[in-house]
Amino acid sequence: MASIRRRGPAQYQVRVAKKGYPAQVRTLRTKLEAEEWALTTELEMAKGVFISKALAETMTLGDALGKYLRQITPHKKSADSEANLIRRLKKNYLAARSMDSVMPHDLAQYRDSRLEVVSPRTVQWELALYSHLFNIAIREWGMPYLDNPVAKVGKPRVRNARSRRLAGDEEARIIDASPKWLRDILLFALETGCRRGEIVKLLWEDVDLEAHTALLRDPKSGSDRAVPLSVAAKGVLASTSKSGPSVFPVKPDAITKKFATLCLELGIEGLTFHDLRHEATSRLFEKGFNTMEVASITGHKTLTMLRRYTHLAASDLARRLD
Repeated sequence: MASIRRRGPAQYQVRVAKKGYPAQVRTLRTKLEAEEWALTTELEMAKGVFISKALAETMTLGDALGKYLRQITPHKKSADSEANLIRRLKKNYLAARSMDSVMPHDLAQYRDSRLEVVSPRTVQWELALYSHLFNIAIREWGMPYLDNPVAKVGKPRVRNARSRRLAGDEEARIIDASPKWLRDILLFALETGCRRGEIVKLLWEDVDLEAHTALLRDPKSGSDRAVPLSVAAKGVLASTSKSGPSVFPVKPDAITKKFATLCLELGIEGLTFHDLRHEATSRLFEKGFNTMEVASITGHKTLTMLRRYTHLAASDLARRLD
């Protein structure tokens, strides 16, 4: 038997009690919603198919994000970056909504509003986290009745093939304006093509200056990789103080933020730290390395990912044909 009572100007509390089931209580915005929920619940109980959705009805998206941060995030390679993302998401208006009330149109509105201020890649990252959160809740947190609303939302298109390279005196200006810790990282990145995450994980015990190599452990490519060190790269390492096990003891986000701040101050537009990897890869081709050699240095998973650089090799071939 269902009972409905008004609580405040825009809240109705509905309670359904039936023998053999624990009492179900929910607060909704309108009396019509309360009546429909009560009717659906009673019918499911009568058919013997009722499953309590109390957990999803009481756990907010913000609560779920907090649980995800404690249980899931620490086991990821990108734990620090994801922790910062989750803290931002917990401040969003959706965080106050119950898990079962988040609908695809809510996330579509969120996607469109975010695309006005951040890149499509950032929105993709945020939606991917939401999607994994709902999948974890469905599989592991006792909410098998939930649908993943992200699965029904179109993802923004991302153009991955960036072609931004350093132009004119940009490199010299950035290097001159950088504090030493960032200058070392920038020079090392340009000489090796290493990713940001690979750079900050590099340990002194994995650097062999006599063999001219640095061993990258558990990089994004999924296996350890030895990177050859140029004279300039060895010079960077030789000038870096050994204050601990890490060669570059700094957080990944600190690199990105400082680099972005410097570019803004210098009036350099459209350049990101990751573009230095593109620059380094381009320079390897310009030095005459073939595709397989470049892939072994940079750690690109497939040769297809290096296809954007083939115009460099083609230009070199044209010069040699003259």
